[in-house]
Amino acid sequence: LTESSSVLETLLRLMYCMNTRLADLDSSSMFHLCVALDKYCVKSYPHAVVERLIALAHDVPEIIYMHACRFRLHEVAVAAAKASLRLPRLFASVSSADRNLSARQYHALATYWSDCREKAVSVLHDLVWMDDLDTPPPGLSRSRDCEKCYRASPRAWLEGVRERSRIRSAHY
Repeated sequence: LTESSSVLETLLRLMYCMNTRLADLDSSSMFHLCVALDKYCVKSYPHAVVERLIALAHDVPEIIYMHACRFRLHEVAVAAAKASLRLPRLFASVSSADRNLSARQYHALATYWSDCREKAVSVLHDLVWMDDLDTPPPGLSRSRDCEKCYRASPRAWLEGVRERSRIRSAHY
């Protein structure tokens, strides 16, 4: 056996449901455990392993993404991709010898980042018109003494907002 005693102990405890604590394992230990699970042809990873990898994705998303791709753990790869949006390091913390990612897998991650960035920008552009609001829309004003707001029809108010948003969006 090429695995260390700690990896084998964890593996056997997982396989025989013996109160396995994975919370204290780091990404390197989890990698060695996943290698052993893969080596011994475990068809579906125990839920505790998947949960621990997802938890580690918040700290080291790029490493967990690589591990998830290698071991075909789609759920973990998605969680790591989402976490990588908060920590955009682009594999800077991973040595070139440890980078084990195909071009297709990297492309999928880069495309995901690009799509998320475009969506975020489009949401911000959709809300830009709110910066120019002088008065709230009819019915949203708490004070009842504003005759102008309550006498204007919603359509008239929206026309003014649309005109201001066209002017504002022309600047972008």
